[in-house]
Amino acid sequence: MQILIRRILIILFILYAGSDWALSQNHWEIIRSIESDDVETFSKKIEALDDINLTLTNGYTILNYSILTGRLDIVEYLLTRNVDVEKESNKQTPLMLSARFNTDIMNLLINRGADINREIGGRSALTAAIEEFNQNSINLLEKSGATVEMTGGADGPYIFYDTLLNVTTIITVNDQNEILVDTLKKPPSEIIVQTPEGKAFTVKIKKPVIESKSIFKKVDKVFAISDIEANYFDFANSLKNNGIIDENYNWSFGDGHLVLLGDFVDRGKYVAQVLWLIYKLEQEAEKAGGKVHYLLGNHEEMNLMDDFRFVDLRYKILAYKSGIELREFYTNQTEFGAWLRTKNVVEKIGRNLFVHAGISDTLLSMNYSIQRINRIARSAFSMPQAKIDDDSYLVLFDYGVLWYRGFITEEKDYSKISQNSVNKILEAYNVDRFIVGHTIVSDISTDYDGKIIRLDVDHYKNIASGILIDGNKIYKAYETGEKELLYEKN
Repeated sequence: MQILIRRILIILFILYAGSDWALSQNHWEIIRSIESDDVETFSKKIEALDDINLTLTNGYTILNYSILTGRLDIVEYLLTRNVDVEKESNKQTPLMLSARFNTDIMNLLINRGADINREIGGRSALTAAIEEFNQNSINLLEKSGATVEMTGGADGPYIFYDTLLNVTTIITVNDQNEILVDTLKKPPSEIIVQTPEGKAFTVKIKKPVIESKSIFKKVDKVFAISDIEANYFDFANSLKNNGIIDENYNWSFGDGHLVLLGDFVDRGKYVAQVLWLIYKLEQEAEKAGGKVHYLLGNHEEMNLMDDFRFVDLRYKILAYKSGIELREFYTNQTEFGAWLRTKNVVEKIGRNLFVHAGISDTLLSMNYSIQRINRIARSAFSMPQAKIDDDSYLVLFDYGVLWYRGFITEEKDYSKISQNSVNKILEAYNVDRFIVGHTIVSDISTDYDGKIIRLDVDHYKNIASGILIDGNKIYKAYETGEKELLYEKN
C-alpha cells in the first residue's frame, strides 16, 4: 500500500512540475515576443490566456513589461483587450512606468481613464516623472490634473545669490510642508535652522574660505565619522553622546578635531540640516581652538557636478515646486555650493591620513602630494564634468580618492590592494595608517595589521558611529556614547 501511495505522489509531482514548466515556458515566450516587438506572435499567445492581467515570470504584468520595453503597438493591442490599466507590479502602476519612459504610452493610458494621482508607497506618476526629470511627462500630467505636495517637514534654508540683480533669495520649507520664499536686498548675516526633532539652532553666515591647509600636527583627540548620507538623527546623537556638541548643538569638544570623511549628502531626507550643523560647528570649533575637517566624498562630488541619482525624492519635488532646477541648489552662486567647493578631499593629521575612499597604486604612481590632490579636486569641481581633464579623472574617479574600493573589497575592475602596496603608500605619505569610509562594512574595523581603519557602516542599522583617537589608543565610538578599544599603538 505504501509503495502504491508513493507511486501516486511521484506521478502527481511529475504532472505538477510539468504543468509548472509549461506555464513558465509560455511566460518566457510572451516575454520574448514583447522584447522582439512581434505583435503577431504576441497576440496569439494573449488570445490563449485565461488571464490577460497575470504577472509574468520576470515579476511584471504583461502591460507593465510592454511599457518598460517601450512597445507602443503592443500596448495599443492590450488596450483593445480591456487590460487592467491600474494593475501594479514591482510597486509601480502602468501610468507610473510610462511617466518614466514613454509619454506616448502614458497618453494612451490617461485617455483610457488611468488614475492620474494614484499613489503607491507615497509615489505617483507625477513623482515618477519628476524623479526621471522627464519634462514631457511632467507637462502632460500637469495638463491632465496631476498634483504633488511636499512631505517630510522642515527643510533648508537654501540661500541663492544673484550677483547681477544684487539680491539674495532664501527658500525654506516649514513644518507644515509649505515652501517659503524670501527675497532680500542684501545677504543675511544669520539664519535659523529647524531640526527634524522640532528644535532649532542659529547659524552665522560667513564668507567661504578655501581650506588651504592639508597637513596638521598630531592633536590629543580626534573624532572621525563618515557616510552619514543625511541621517541627521544618528549624526546629531553621535555628536551629542560622544561629547562633541551639547544638547543645544554647540561645540563642546574643546581643542579636539572632528573629521567628517565625506558622503554627508544624498539618500536621506535631512541634507540641509546636516550641512548647516557642520557649517555652524566649523566656526565654533575654531573659536575653541579645535577644528572641523569636512572632507568631500563621491556623493558631494556628484551633487557639485550635477549628478542627482541618489537624491531623495523630497528634494526633487522641492526643485519642481519651487521652479528652481536641482543643479542650481549647488552652484557656486549658492551658500552650500560655494562652501562645499572650498573643501579638501584628503588630509593628514599627525600620523593618520584621512580620505573618503582610499589611494590606489595607480594614483600613487603619479607622485601627487596631498596638497596637489586637493588643488586638482577643487579645480575639477568648478567645471562641467564633460571638461574633466586626465589629472582630475585620475584623482576623483575609478582609482581616485573618492571612488576607489581596493582598500576594502574586490571589485570587477581591480583586485583588493596588497599589503606591500599599502606599506608603500603609507611610506610615501609618511603616515602610519589610513582612515577611510565609502565602502560599507558590517562594523567599524581594522585591516592590514591595523594600517587601514574602515568607518563606513550603515548608520540606519548599526549603532557604531565612528572612532575616537585619544593619544595612542583608537576607540570604536557608539551612538550611545559607549566606547570599545579598537587599536592601540605599542
